Amino acid sequence: MRYLLGSILAVTFLALAGCTQSSYRDNLSRGLELKQTGQIEAARAEFDVMMESVPSEPLALDAAAFALLSQNEGDNMPEAQYALRLATQACAMTDFQQAGLLDTLARAYMQNLDPAKAITYQQKAAALAVGDRAEIYRWKVAYYRVDASVAAGSDEPMADDHLAYLSRSARSKKAGDTESAAKDLERMMELVPQEPGKLDDVAWAMIASKSEFYLNPGLALKLSTQACAMTDYSQAGMLDTLAAAYAEHGQFEKAVDIQQKAVQLAQGPDVKVFAKNLAKYRNGKPWREVIATDTHTN
Repeated sequence: MRYLLGSILAVTFLALAGCTQSSYRDNLSRGLELKQTGQIEAARAEFDVMMESVPSEPLALDAAAFALLSQNEGDNMPEAQYALRLATQACAMTDFQQAGLLDTLARAYMQNLDPAKAITYQQKAAALAVGDRAEIYRWKVAYYRVDASVAAGSDEPMADDHLAYLSRSARSKKAGDTESAAKDLERMMELVPQEPGKLDDVAWAMIASKSEFYLNPGLALKLSTQACAMTDYSQAGMLDTLAAAYAEHGQFEKAVDIQQKAVQLAQGPDVKVFAKNLAKYRNGKPWREVIATDTHTN
């Protein structure tokens, strides 16, 4: 999850399951163009033809649904309705056991204004996924819970999900409602599982999020310290988080000491990434400035 937070999935029509048939993609493309110009009925006609010609294969159906959802500019629009049909068919053909397909289905339900079903299928996607993908899906569950709670005017959809309260806190902060943001952040701290991985994930989000409304270096340092202590300071990724937290506070000497250990314990691609962070901390630059500088120069 470390450097994947905030990443956005890109989609192109060339990625539509690698199928050789082009007719349904043409109908899909024309339908989207017509919709964008306000010709809704003509767009529906193209989508109807597309539905008849798209290959009856899970990946092709899912890719077409994903393309529709990615181009959709509003909720409960024609794209979302057709995407839901395609995604449901793809999942049914795989007995609702493929995490990626379930992720698309959840997104389709969300765009069709059915957050309850979106949450249900996103939870299943998270349970079936592994590694970073599972964590990304758990964050999506949280986002959907927030939307559901706003729509319902109730806390019930939040279901004691610490990530949901963190997300809603950021949303309230963005809206200028600092009182609600503080309450949700306090609730998040009460609910976050006392597990090193969970604590580290939240700490990293509070340091590395591209949204300034998630940032909270003070709480990040507290949670990261707790996670590292619970693992005897033996996990490279958690040490990397802790070093970044210290760097955000301007405590570069501590950041360097901890990052050195992270580099020593790291394996694979993390070695180079963590070493780059170490060099920056030695030069008195915090993690977010490291990323901003790298992005600007690439």
